[in-house]
Amino acid sequence: MSSSKSEEPLNGDQDQAEISIDVLPHGGKKINEYVLSPNMHSIATLSEEDKSIVVWSITEELAVKYDSSLTISDLKHPFDTYEFESNKLIGISDCKQVILRLDNLVIIDVATKSGQILSAQGLKEWASIDFLENGDLAIIKGYPVYRAYIFSKSKSDGIYQWTCKNSIELEEFHECSVFQNGKLFIVFRKPNVIQQWDLITQKFEMQYILDWNLYYFTLKMKLNSENTLLAVSGNKVYVYSTKSGILMANSR
Repeated sequence: MSSSKSEEPLNGDQDQAEISIDVLPHGGKKINEYVLSPNMHSIATLSEEDKSIVVWSITEELAVKYDSSLTISDLKHPFDTYEFESNKLIGISDCKQVILRLDNLVIIDVATKSGQILSAQGLKEWASIDFLENGDLAIIKGYPVYRAYIFSKSKSDGIYQWTCKNSIELEEFHECSVFQNGKLFIVFRKPNVIQQWDLITQKFEMQYILDWNLYYFTLKMKLNSENTLLAVSGNKVYVYSTKSGILMANSR
Protein backbone atom coordinates (compact mmCIF):
# COMPACT_ATOMS: atom_id res chain seq x y z
CA MET A 1 0.00 0.00 0.00
CA SER A 2 1.73 3.17 -1.14
CA SER A 3 -1.18 5.57 -1.63
CA SER A 4 -1.62 8.41 0.83
CA LYS A 5 -5.22 7.55 1.72
CA SER A 6 -7.21 4.36 1.93
CA GLU A 7 -10.32 2.97 3.54
CA GLU A 8 -9.02 0.22 5.86
CA PRO A 9 -10.11 -0.98 9.31
CA LEU A 10 -7.57 -0.83 12.11
CA ASN A 11 -8.66 -4.31 13.06
CA GLY A 12 -11.02 -6.79 11.50
CA ASP A 13 -13.23 -6.59 14.60
CA GLN A 14 -13.38 -2.78 14.59
CA ASP A 15 -15.44 -0.28 12.59
CA GLN A 16 -13.76 1.16 9.54
CA ALA A 17 -11.95 4.49 9.73
CA GLU A 18 -10.16 6.58 7.15
CA ILE A 19 -6.40 6.01 7.40
CA SER A 20 -3.85 8.31 5.81
CA ILE A 21 -0.42 6.66 5.54
CA ASP A 22 2.75 6.67 3.46
CA VAL A 23 4.00 3.23 4.51
CA LEU A 24 2.41 -0.08 5.37
CA PRO A 25 2.11 -0.18 9.19
CA HIS A 26 2.87 -3.46 10.96
CA GLY A 27 3.89 -4.89 7.59
CA GLY A 28 0.21 -5.54 6.96
CA LYS A 29 0.08 -7.99 9.89
CA LYS A 30 -2.77 -8.38 12.38
CA ILE A 31 -3.17 -5.80 15.17
CA ASN A 32 -3.39 -7.58 18.53
CA GLU A 33 -3.74 -4.67 20.94
CA TYR A 34 -4.51 -0.95 20.93
CA VAL A 35 -4.65 1.84 23.54
CA LEU A 36 -5.95 5.42 23.37
CA SER A 37 -4.41 8.55 24.88
CA PRO A 38 -6.42 10.44 27.53
CA ASN A 39 -7.27 13.28 25.12
CA MET A 40 -8.33 10.71 22.45
CA HIS A 41 -6.01 12.37 19.91
CA SER A 42 -3.58 9.45 19.61
CA ILE A 43 -3.75 5.68 19.43
CA ALA A 44 -0.99 3.08 19.70
CA THR A 45 -1.37 -0.35 18.11
CA LEU A 46 0.73 -3.48 18.61
CA SER A 47 1.27 -6.43 16.28
CA GLU A 48 2.72 -9.60 17.80
CA GLU A 49 3.44 -11.13 14.41
CA ASP A 50 5.29 -8.09 13.06
CA LYS A 51 6.74 -7.31 16.52
CA SER A 52 6.03 -3.63 16.09
CA ILE A 53 4.18 -0.72 17.69
CA VAL A 54 2.62 2.04 15.60
CA VAL A 55 1.45 5.44 16.85
CA TRP A 56 -1.40 7.13 15.00
CA SER A 57 -2.94 10.61 15.23
CA ILE A 58 -6.72 11.02 15.31
CA THR A 59 -8.01 14.15 13.58
CA GLU A 60 -11.14 16.15 14.41
CA GLU A 61 -12.76 14.47 11.41
CA LEU A 62 -11.99 11.09 13.07
CA ALA A 63 -9.44 10.17 10.42
CA VAL A 64 -6.62 7.95 11.71
CA LYS A 65 -3.23 9.02 10.34
CA TYR A 66 0.04 7.11 10.59
CA ASP A 67 2.54 8.93 12.81
CA SER A 68 5.56 6.74 13.67
CA SER A 69 6.53 3.15 14.42
CA LEU A 70 8.80 1.13 16.68
CA THR A 71 10.23 -2.37 16.23
CA ILE A 72 12.35 -4.59 18.46
CA SER A 73 15.43 -3.66 16.44
CA ASP A 74 14.81 0.01 17.34
CA LEU A 75 15.03 -0.68 21.06
CA LYS A 76 18.26 0.21 22.78
CA HIS A 77 19.77 -1.23 25.96
CA PRO A 78 18.28 -2.14 28.42
CA PHE A 79 15.13 -2.78 26.41
CA ASP A 80 16.52 -5.02 23.67
CA THR A 81 15.80 -8.52 25.00
CA TYR A 82 12.01 -8.51 24.97
CA GLU A 83 9.41 -9.45 22.42
CA PHE A 84 6.28 -7.42 21.78
CA GLU A 85 3.22 -9.24 23.11
CA SER A 86 -0.30 -7.93 23.61
CA ASN A 87 -0.01 -7.56 27.37
CA LYS A 88 3.20 -5.51 27.05
CA LEU A 89 1.41 -2.41 25.70
CA ILE A 90 -0.14 -0.58 28.68
CA GLY A 91 -0.95 2.92 27.46
CA ILE A 92 -0.05 6.00 25.44
CA SER A 93 0.33 9.53 26.77
CA ASP A 94 -0.97 12.72 25.21
CA CYS A 95 2.62 13.44 24.12
CA LYS A 96 2.62 10.16 22.14
CA GLN A 97 4.89 8.15 24.40
CA VAL A 98 3.95 4.52 25.03
CA ILE A 99 4.33 2.67 28.30
CA LEU A 100 5.42 -0.97 28.09
CA ARG A 101 5.41 -3.76 30.65
CA LEU A 102 8.89 -5.26 30.30
CA ASP A 103 11.09 -6.44 33.18
CA ASN A 104 10.43 -2.90 34.43
CA LEU A 105 7.85 -0.32 33.46
CA VAL A 106 9.33 1.54 30.49
CA ILE A 107 8.17 4.69 28.70
CA ILE A 108 9.37 4.98 25.09
CA ASP A 109 9.05 7.86 22.65
CA VAL A 110 8.22 6.02 19.43
CA ALA A 111 9.31 8.94 17.22
CA THR A 112 12.78 9.42 18.77
CA LYS A 113 13.22 5.75 19.86
CA SER A 114 14.37 7.03 23.27
CA GLY A 115 13.08 5.59 26.53
CA GLN A 116 13.43 5.46 30.27
CA ILE A 117 12.69 3.05 33.09
CA LEU A 118 10.16 4.41 35.56
CA SER A 119 11.88 4.33 38.92
CA ALA A 120 10.84 5.29 42.43
CA GLN A 121 11.52 3.90 45.89
CA GLY A 122 9.74 0.57 46.28
CA LEU A 123 8.31 0.55 42.75
CA LYS A 124 8.70 -2.96 41.35
CA GLU A 125 5.40 -4.79 41.03
CA TRP A 126 2.25 -2.78 40.30
CA ALA A 127 -1.50 -3.33 40.50
CA SER A 128 -2.99 -0.61 38.28
CA ILE A 129 -1.66 2.11 35.99
CA ASP A 130 -3.05 4.84 33.72
CA PHE A 131 -2.15 8.15 32.13
CA LEU A 132 -4.33 10.89 33.60
CA GLU A 133 -6.24 13.64 31.84
CA ASN A 134 -4.04 16.29 33.51
CA GLY A 135 -0.93 14.80 31.84
CA ASP A 136 0.39 12.89 34.86
CA LEU A 137 0.88 9.14 35.18
CA ALA A 138 -0.58 7.21 38.13
CA ILE A 139 0.85 3.85 39.24
CA ILE A 140 -0.71 1.89 42.10
CA LYS A 141 1.43 -0.69 43.86
CA GLY A 142 0.17 -3.57 45.98
CA TYR A 143 1.77 -6.16 48.28
CA PRO A 144 3.94 -5.89 50.29
CA VAL A 145 4.00 -2.07 50.36
CA TYR A 146 0.76 -0.44 49.22
CA ARG A 147 1.41 2.89 47.59
CA ALA A 148 0.27 5.30 44.85
CA TYR A 149 2.93 6.98 42.70
CA ILE A 150 2.27 10.10 40.64
CA PHE A 151 4.74 10.81 37.83
CA SER A 152 4.90 14.10 35.93
CA LYS A 153 6.73 14.91 32.72
CA SER A 154 9.14 17.69 31.78
CA LYS A 155 10.78 18.47 28.44
CA SER A 156 14.48 19.07 27.89
CA ASP A 157 16.22 19.25 24.50
CA GLY A 158 13.02 18.00 22.88
CA ILE A 159 12.86 14.85 25.01
CA TYR A 160 10.26 14.17 27.71
CA GLN A 161 11.45 12.86 31.06
CA TRP A 162 9.18 11.43 33.76
CA THR A 163 9.88 11.86 37.48
CA CYS A 164 7.97 10.76 40.55
CA LYS A 165 6.54 13.91 42.12
CA ASN A 166 4.46 12.23 44.81
CA SER A 167 4.26 8.94 46.69
CA ILE A 168 1.11 8.24 48.73
CA GLU A 169 0.92 5.50 51.35
CA LEU A 170 -2.19 3.32 51.10
CA GLU A 171 -3.88 0.86 53.43
CA GLU A 172 -3.62 -2.82 52.54
CA PHE A 173 -6.22 -3.57 49.87
CA HIS A 174 -7.50 -6.56 47.91
CA GLU A 175 -7.89 -4.96 44.47
CA CYS A 176 -7.79 -1.52 42.87
CA SER A 177 -8.38 0.38 39.63
CA VAL A 178 -7.22 3.85 38.58
CA PHE A 179 -8.88 5.79 35.77
CA GLN A 180 -7.85 8.66 33.50
CA ASN A 181 -9.92 11.18 35.47
CA GLY A 182 -7.68 10.54 38.49
CA LYS A 183 -10.20 8.47 40.43
CA LEU A 184 -8.80 5.56 42.43
CA PHE A 185 -11.14 2.74 43.49
CA ILE A 186 -9.81 0.49 46.25
CA VAL A 187 -11.48 -2.78 47.26
CA PHE A 188 -11.34 -3.81 50.93
CA ARG A 189 -12.64 -7.21 52.01
CA LYS A 190 -12.84 -6.13 55.67
CA PRO A 191 -15.03 -4.10 55.63
CA ASN A 192 -16.65 -5.30 52.42
CA VAL A 193 -16.50 -1.99 50.53
CA ILE A 194 -14.96 -0.03 47.67
CA GLN A 195 -13.51 3.36 48.54
CA GLN A 196 -13.23 6.09 45.91
CA TRP A 197 -10.37 8.60 46.17
CA ASP A 198 -9.24 11.48 43.98
CA LEU A 199 -5.49 11.14 43.37
CA ILE A 200 -5.16 14.75 42.24
CA THR A 201 -6.71 16.28 45.38
CA GLN A 202 -5.88 13.24 47.59
CA LYS A 203 -9.38 13.40 49.05
CA PHE A 204 -11.82 10.59 49.93
CA GLU A 205 -15.00 10.92 47.86
CA MET A 206 -17.32 7.92 48.12
CA GLN A 207 -17.84 4.46 49.57
CA TYR A 208 -19.70 1.59 47.92
CA ILE A 209 -21.02 -1.35 49.96
CA LEU A 210 -20.41 -4.71 48.28
CA ASP A 211 -22.46 -7.89 48.27
CA TRP A 212 -20.90 -10.47 50.59
CA ASN A 213 -21.46 -13.09 47.87
CA LEU A 214 -19.33 -11.21 45.33
CA TYR A 215 -16.61 -13.42 43.84
CA TYR A 216 -13.41 -11.40 44.31
CA PHE A 217 -10.89 -13.35 42.28
CA THR A 218 -12.24 -12.15 38.92
CA LEU A 219 -13.33 -8.72 40.13
CA LYS A 220 -13.16 -5.86 37.62
CA MET A 221 -14.28 -2.22 37.79
CA LYS A 222 -15.31 0.14 35.00
CA LEU A 223 -16.63 3.72 34.80
CA ASN A 224 -19.06 4.85 32.10
CA SER A 225 -18.05 7.69 29.76
CA GLU A 226 -19.81 10.32 31.90
CA ASN A 227 -18.16 9.00 35.11
CA THR A 228 -21.60 8.76 36.73
CA LEU A 229 -21.81 4.97 37.04
CA LEU A 230 -19.40 2.39 38.42
CA ALA A 231 -19.77 -1.21 37.24
CA VAL A 232 -18.27 -3.94 39.44
CA SER A 233 -18.15 -7.47 38.04
CA GLY A 234 -17.31 -10.73 39.72
CA ASN A 235 -19.69 -13.67 39.64
CA LYS A 236 -22.38 -10.97 39.16
CA VAL A 237 -22.42 -7.40 37.85
CA TYR A 238 -23.29 -4.51 40.17
CA VAL A 239 -23.85 -0.91 39.02
CA TYR A 240 -23.47 1.98 41.48
CA SER A 241 -24.13 5.69 41.25
CA THR A 242 -20.85 7.62 41.71
CA LYS A 243 -22.87 10.62 42.95
CA SER A 244 -24.60 8.83 45.83
CA GLY A 245 -22.82 5.46 46.19
CA ILE A 246 -26.22 3.73 45.95
CA LEU A 247 -26.54 0.37 44.19
CA MET A 248 -28.60 1.06 41.05
CA ALA A 249 -28.81 -2.41 39.49
CA ASN A 250 -27.36 -5.90 39.58
CA SER A 251 -27.47 -9.05 37.48
CA ARG A 252 -29.39 -12.03 38.85
